[in-house]
Amino acid sequence: MKIQQHLKTRTHFTACLLAGVLSIAAQIASGQQPLLELRFNETSAAVVSTGAEEVAGKIFDAGGEAKDLHSQDRGGSSGKVGDRAFDESSTVSGEAGPVVMLPWPPNTPPMAKAFTITGWLKRDVANDEDRTLLRLVRGGGKRWHEFAFDLGYYGVGRLALSVNENVNENMVTSKAAGYGSIVGEWVFFAVVFDGPAGQVTFYRGNASSGVQVVSQHPISEGETLIDRGGNIMIGNSAKQGDRAFVGFLDNIRVYVPEGSSEGALGVEALERIMAADLAASPGKVPAAP
Repeated sequence: MKIQQHLKTRTHFTACLLAGVLSIAAQIASGQQPLLELRFNETSAAVVSTGAEEVAGKIFDAGGEAKDLHSQDRGGSSGKVGDRAFDESSTVSGEAGPVVMLPWPPNTPPMAKAFTITGWLKRDVANDEDRTLLRLVRGGGKRWHEFAFDLGYYGVGRLALSVNENVNENMVTSKAAGYGSIVGEWVFFAVVFDGPAGQVTFYRGNASSGVQVVSQHPISEGETLIDRGGNIMIGNSAKQGDRAFVGFLDNIRVYVPEGSSEGALGVEALERIMAADLAASPGKVPAAP
């Protein structure tokens, strides 16, 4: 009986992985891609977003110098040959740390009513302070204190999303507990900002549990500012900033369509993205259906 149950579980998971791989062709055909996609499979200080609009950036170490801080081969969330991740495991809490910096894709709508952020994180310490996962600084970094959005890892097991931070009176902040993963364990995360629906939804997942809702938070209907001249910071608040994540980050994506609520992905789309990350070879994995 136990053997049959085990085989049934393995068969279901294999089917999910296969569905994720097969969905890639359909996603390409639909033309729907993440606007920003960082796979971190390079072997230099350079990084390239393979999203709908290709942009290039660099990894900078704690001293502000360009440096290859990709993990070793098979160090990414899938564990497969050729899959790497952004390695911030050498970060010391409270001191300057590394960051990935690249320009926000320029040909994007200046406003978006909905967007989704997905990615993988693996903590390297049991307890940690507030850390930056992903931040869009407005005005090409000149207005360093104004953020279109800011996603952080706050303390043990909490993610927090701020929208329009220090921009206007419509700033939105939502926090969700439930990301207190085991040290050394890859965790899939997703945050969906849906202005028309008036809510922010946090998700988490892994290979064994699938994608699950962590919590939902009501917000006033509104739009997030997407500045054409903005800079993306991944893994830290700024170059030589002191809010570097301690651990590894992989497959960071942002979905911002030119539409009303199409950027708010549902759990089924997130399941397919996670399954494709786990199953696909480390090439470009297009967006959700």
